[in-house]
Amino acid sequence: MAWMKQVTSLTLHANNARAVCATSRFVSLVESRLRGVRFIGHAASTPALFENSNDVSPSLATRHPSFSGTTAQKSLSTRTQRFDRVFDVLSTALNHARSKKSSLQVRSSDWLYLFDLATNPEQLERASGQFSAFIECRRQFRDQHVTAFVRRCAELRCPQLALTVFSNRPAYRMDLTLPAARQLLYALHEEHKLSDVATLVALYPLYNLPALSSDPISSALLISACLREARASGPGSRYAWTMAATLLPHFEQLLTETPPIPIPIPIEKNRFQENCWMYHAMLSILESLTVLDQDTSRVTEWCEKSGYGLSSKIS
Repeated sequence: MAWMKQVTSLTLHANNARAVCATSRFVSLVESRLRGVRFIGHAASTPALFENSNDVSPSLATRHPSFSGTTAQKSLSTRTQRFDRVFDVLSTALNHARSKKSSLQVRSSDWLYLFDLATNPEQLERASGQFSAFIECRRQFRDQHVTAFVRRCAELRCPQLALTVFSNRPAYRMDLTLPAARQLLYALHEEHKLSDVATLVALYPLYNLPALSSDPISSALLISACLREARASGPGSRYAWTMAATLLPHFEQLLTETPPIPIPIPIEKNRFQENCWMYHAMLSILESLTVLDQDTSRVTEWCEKSGYGLSSKIS
């Protein structure tokens, strides 16, 4: 559990020069805990992440009850055919531009369309395999591409794929942004895998993202994951609590400097998502601290200022 101890130190000192070296050491330590992930500085290609059917996202029929039988099959078949056509056009254009050294005839919106058409993790993995070729053609991904890719990974329940992409920048060359990092952090948090959450946090300084000491949403998600692990009876619970106990005083101080983050009612789809992530993380922290018989006064005070209903939860 040395990786837990090192991420604690890294989190508290993410802005100084030695943090980068600490991150590299941390990434090496946590590598064995991630299936098939290759980290920054590794030249080896990334193996397929989804080799068995249990890792594949549920079909449209499962995610959308209104789809049934033949209708769902036709919808999936149509989307798959469209995805394949767009992917083939994109791949052909990239290969032509690289071989002929000519300008790339690809619209940036093609990536957004491709992500939207994907219905399973394998398709997103195919798309990510073309990221570096796009950069080699002297094009750049915009923030909206990064956010759209992470969002689709979360929707298809494969956030580990996005973690793989950002853990190996030389291979994929897509830069992590703060909004995308928060969304990915929340998706990994919901997967109940503290090692993945800690790995992503360790990448923050490598992408020049704000330190956790100044980012209440990312801090809350990390601490929530630590406390949840601390409540478990597994071998990592003691180390998770050590990490959480180290981070909590700094987080409580950050809360005193953070304005309330209210939850609008009703919540509009795809709006105020970060507010919702903060809400869920804070209630999780509050619940864990209560179960662990720890002081909850500062967390409770901030939640009340933000108008969180502590007796009920927003779904």
